[in-house]
Amino acid sequence: MTIKCSGHTLFPTGECKITGIVKLPLANRGIPPNSANRLAAQFFGFGIQGLDPSTGAPLGGNNVPGRMGIPGFNLHGFTGGKTVTNANGMRTTTYTRPQRSTAISNPVPPKPTKRQVLRPLECTYEELFHGCEKDVEWDAYENKQQLTKIFTVDVKPGWMVGQKIEVEDGNDDVTIIVTETPHDIFKRKKDDLYYTTDITLQQALCSGEIIIPTIVKDKNLKLQFGGTISSGHEHEIPGHGMPIVDTNNRGKLIVTFNVQLPNKLSKDQRERIGEILKE
Repeated sequence: MTIKCSGHTLFPTGECKITGIVKLPLANRGIPPNSANRLAAQFFGFGIQGLDPSTGAPLGGNNVPGRMGIPGFNLHGFTGGKTVTNANGMRTTTYTRPQRSTAISNPVPPKPTKRQVLRPLECTYEELFHGCEKDVEWDAYENKQQLTKIFTVDVKPGWMVGQKIEVEDGNDDVTIIVTETPHDIFKRKKDDLYYTTDITLQQALCSGEIIIPTIVKDKNLKLQFGGTISSGHEHEIPGHGMPIVDTNNRGKLIVTFNVQLPNKLSKDQRERIGEILKE
């Protein structure tokens, strides 16, 4: 009896064929049926009692280890068991294990998380009034090298505090936020400018004229007022505030009066003022 096993492995990744070729009958050749086991043991070191002498097929099912006389060999997962007899009476039984895919799944790597960069853009009132171009810098990393990136912002007339500019640059998402440099004499609320001026008690009681500065350099306004003005009174001047974005209009300039009282009065001045106020 001859046993052939071509290309077998314990954990095959391709097709493995186990072929048993049996010449029958053994008794007609003058060899006792059980001599095959002794011959196999002599030449191969193990017996073949696990083969059916009539078909060459393994006995005991596919899940029993060592049933083909090969210690530790397991037919689990094999299919087939097809037996073919050739013209010389030799039978070949073939068992095939389905091919396993060796391809390794390559999942798409997750998209790298972009770095969030926050940068302020500090502007003066004059820059926000007229508009300008300003550079913003931040540190970036490319090819393991640190770089300084510069982005030029086109500041529009009328932009307010909190205006955001979003910039996408490589692995960086940059958010630029407008801030304001405090002004020496003006305060801003949305599109309006506020200015506080001092007037004397005489001006507050007797009317007068004062000069009011504007956000435009070297351009002042003359403000005349009559009647009496109390401290904290506000006077609105339309069209002299900040520009309104994407329009030709401007907000208001709001003037607040702060009446200054004299530090001291003489006895005669107090008496005269008292007489006037009685009327």
